[in-house]
Amino acid sequence: MTSDDFRSTAFKALAVGNAHFPEDPHRLGRLNGPLNDVDAVCEALSVPGTGLFHCEPPLKDSAAQAVLDGVDRFFTEAQPDDCLLLYYSGHGRVDVHGDFYLCARDTDSGKSLSTPRVTGEQLRKIAFNSPAMLKVIVLDCCYADRFTAAYGDRQYVLAATRRSGNPLVPDAPGPDELSPFTAAFVAALGHAGLDTDHDGFITAHDVARHICDLAAEDPAVPFADEQWRGSGIVPIARSRPVPVARPSSRPVRKPRDPRVGRPKTAPPVRPGVLPDLVPVPPSGKPQFHLSRHLVTNGQFHAFLLDAGNERWHPEAVRRDPAARDYLRYWDGLDVAPDQERHPVVAVTPDAAAAYAAWAGRRLSRPLRLPRAEEWERAAAAGRDGDWAAEDVRSGRVCFRGTAQGGLSDVDDLAPNPYGLSDLLGNAWEICVDGAGRPVLRGGAFDTPAGRLRDEVPLPPDAPCRADTGFRCAC
Repeated sequence: MTSDDFRSTAFKALAVGNAHFPEDPHRLGRLNGPLNDVDAVCEALSVPGTGLFHCEPPLKDSAAQAVLDGVDRFFTEAQPDDCLLLYYSGHGRVDVHGDFYLCARDTDSGKSLSTPRVTGEQLRKIAFNSPAMLKVIVLDCCYADRFTAAYGDRQYVLAATRRSGNPLVPDAPGPDELSPFTAAFVAALGHAGLDTDHDGFITAHDVARHICDLAAEDPAVPFADEQWRGSGIVPIARSRPVPVARPSSRPVRKPRDPRVGRPKTAPPVRPGVLPDLVPVPPSGKPQFHLSRHLVTNGQFHAFLLDAGNERWHPEAVRRDPAARDYLRYWDGLDVAPDQERHPVVAVTPDAAAAYAAWAGRRLSRPLRLPRAEEWERAAAAGRDGDWAAEDVRSGRVCFRGTAQGGLSDVDDLAPNPYGLSDLLGNAWEICVDGAGRPVLRGGAFDTPAGRLRDEVPLPPDAPCRADTGFRCAC
């Protein structure tokens, strides 16, 4: 996303602060910062001139169900052009299974599996299912870096962290002060010097970098851990005040409709680089579109060469030890000419989501990774019974035992009744389950026929599989 993509965006924020925990006063002590924090964050996000956001009335010292209802309404009632920001300050904990949750007024952490609370899983699902084009979650609480954003979605998470193995982050030193992390966050929103590219926006990444710079100098300030399931910028403040209209004796001209963006052009791409989208009939459920075939090496190559996508180059992604096999069959940025029509494999879910966002901007469509249930509907193509066996018998599937014996061109075999190729076989497809976690569907060239309909979790410590690619949906 670039600054031009936000001309018609409505920015909305909801702040949640819990300072008092009467059900568990010994383990969840009273906090100084949260109620001050939510007021300061709302003021900084909406300050006239540089503030981008309209802030909902904050939720203060609320019970878990009230927080859950408020957060659910905030995300569910959003519009497709909205950018949503959810902020939380208070106690964060993990249960006996290591799962992160937010504490509310009625939380008793001694009963972590049965007590009222807002779990990370609930928060991730609510945000994932929101129609908003962009969701930002800011967490100032202990264990915040245990929360993970949903894959296949434009979610940005900014979490307080100590980076030392210590999950605890400090409270405000006094009753009228801000928590150190929130104080740094609020200060960054008003720091025009963070806009180093002079596009008029202070981005979430600018803020995270500034907080980390402060934390490196002051041990009282937590670091900022950031996760971004998308590509481009995430604006959260203006670096320059919006000019205030002054009275004039000149005739008043009709203002430009803010929903109509100024014409903008993107560098041209050669034919075939962008996904060819095929509608999947409603069948009693909402219609969606899926790309006709898996994203190819040639298509992904064009994405990597486009300006601004350097962070997805092999040498950059492989710095993460878990992603050392990223694009393992490529020679730097080069792919063999006879493999341009092969599905791109050994990509991370984040890189796949970034390609979808990039291609979506060029097609003016909100492309993303498919949901697992969407993949199932598209693969079944309106058929009952063992449709997978039917596809195998008809010769539509590249799987173990077929003549191919490896990856094949994406259009080598006949499509299914909906006109979609390789939903079964050739390469596993990165999809997203109902909780926003990456899963694999469809099997690959080396998958037995009996496992082609399996759903396989994609472990975070091994996200790049040599038999796994992706396609786009919207």
